[in-house]
Amino acid sequence: MSLDAVIVIVDAALEQYRRSDSGDAFAQARTAFPATLRSLTQNGYRLALVSSLESRTLEPLFLECFGMAIDCFTTVVAGNPFSLSGNCLDPIDLALHTMAVTPDFAASLTTSPHEQRQATLRGILKAVTVEQTASAPEALLA
Repeated sequence: MSLDAVIVIVDAALEQYRRSDSGDAFAQARTAFPATLRSLTQNGYRLALVSSLESRTLEPLFLECFGMAIDCFTTVVAGNPFSLSGNCLDPIDLALHTMAVTPDFAASLTTSPHEQRQATLRGILKAVTVEQTASAPEALLA
């Protein structure tokens, strides 16, 4: 599998990470997620963050949940749908367009199975949830 970029999709499910107890699956993912992002960056993958949450909500929540700022992402698409030349684009499509990456050269890392399905419907080559990478870090790149 040849990848150029990873689209990270976070939405309302991010609240579950913030409220997670130390023993649940969300807590495990909460710990593993920043390490996964750092590893992807160190290995040369470009990262995009996509969320329906507004930037002013997303940034502090992401920092609180994962202990890292969103500046590790080369592209951030947050808030309401955006438009280019008057045409409304899906946020995932906008992130791909901004990074000049086609879906067949991108993977996605999502905070919920619903987002995982959305990424698959957009043609993303590989879509996995944060929980899947917490228990098997190689799941995203396998």
